[in-house]
Amino acid sequence: MHYLKIAAPKALWSCVPKDWQVVELTANLNPATLAAVVVDASEESQLLGQKFSAQLQLPLPVLTTTDTIRIAQEAHTYEQQVQPPFIRDLINFANQKPVSFTTPGHHNGQYYDRHPAGDLPPVYGR
Repeated sequence: MHYLKIAAPKALWSCVPKDWQVVELTANLNPATLAAVVVDASEESQLLGQKFSAQLQLPLPVLTTTDTIRIAQEAHTYEQQVQPPFIRDLINFANQKPVSFTTPGHHNGQYYDRHPAGDLPPVYGR
């Protein structure tokens, strides 16, 4: 799962790898949410790509290619460079949906639902 997105004009969306979320290339995008910008031959889209890269002061890939594999490689490389390892590990951990280990008496945890001791009827006021 990718945390960042790829921006491209709608005419080039078919060139963006299927495992990446694609957003339309417009002037009001937040460049911090992007892993790459795919531009066409128009001067407007190329200027937008350069503007986003300059705003971030990071090497945001601005690509004129329609090669899906190259777009994926460039976006993945950039994503790995800019994301701190802790954030990547935290996202990967959350995507695994680990079993919750709660303290005894906190029956809202999922762990106790997987053990006979956790299947006690609620006893309130006794």
